[in-house]
Amino acid sequence: MLKKSTPVCNGCEDFKNCKLPKFIFNPGKTFKDMQETLVSSRKHIHFNQAELDKINAIIEPLIKKGISLEVIKGKHYDELPSIPTLYKLINEGYLNVINLDLKRKVSYRKRVKRIEPKPEYNFLENRYYEDFLNYLATHSNANIWEIDTVEGKKDGKAFMTLLHRKTNFMLIFLINSICTSELINVFELIKNHLDYQKYKTIFEAILGDLGKEFRNPLSIETNLETGEKLINFFYCDSRQSQQKGKIEKNHEHMREIVPKGTSFETFSQKEGDIISLNVNNYPRAQFQNHSPLEIAGFFFPKELFQLNSLKIISVEEIILKPYVLTKK
Repeated sequence: MLKKSTPVCNGCEDFKNCKLPKFIFNPGKTFKDMQETLVSSRKHIHFNQAELDKINAIIEPLIKKGISLEVIKGKHYDELPSIPTLYKLINEGYLNVINLDLKRKVSYRKRVKRIEPKPEYNFLENRYYEDFLNYLATHSNANIWEIDTVEGKKDGKAFMTLLHRKTNFMLIFLINSICTSELINVFELIKNHLDYQKYKTIFEAILGDLGKEFRNPLSIETNLETGEKLINFFYCDSRQSQQKGKIEKNHEHMREIVPKGTSFETFSQKEGDIISLNVNNYPRAQFQNHSPLEIAGFFFPKELFQLNSLKIISVEEIILKPYVLTKK
């Protein structure tokens, strides 16, 4: 450390005649040298082989199961370098996994915007998306769910899904076809399992789309024996699936296990429970690396989780790959 400032020749009257050695400061050259030093210092990997082996031992088995680097880092925070460093190690071939092993990057086709008249159905009265927004304004703490179906082979078996907005917790039920009668059967099963009072408390409002399978809202909203209204069912605007975007996004994890084109014809509810177990235990960054199942446990009674035979499992046990269905 300098004990006093470095003497300079600026303003010195003897500058031209002075015989002392001088150092000329060139700011342009100095900046260029600094940039080269900065770049070169970042080019090298500062890990020895033992450290790389330790990193590899942690991430390789989990990556092979479809777990993302972000989740692995969250669960092994003190044992692993930063996320950018992990990507760099993989990209430059220092680890056993390769870029193709990482969770896919989804590309979206440009949507074609179609202007069509909004369909009017008698079952939509007081159930439009605008009515849903008005309901939210006066019931800010309500349990809001989104509902959808996931198709296998056309006109064959499918899954009906229900996602709780606050927790990303999702129930999955196998149905024989995408139709109203199959959904009625599922909701009667749910009502009978929970009892009507718990059903009212848990499923206060459900938001669906205008698919043909959802066009009997009374069967979902009411006690079919007494006619008592239990919950509220609302509909997205036509061709506005982003209004229930949480469930659409969550289906990406399902599709890692059952990619599009997979036939569900040999499936039973057991396969649905296996998918639900892995998807609901998968940690999420928005919950500080806790899973939807862990968070939902603070909201709902255990009877709800019994619908999919759910339990807490560790990250090491999660598999978001199709072969998980062969490990029954």
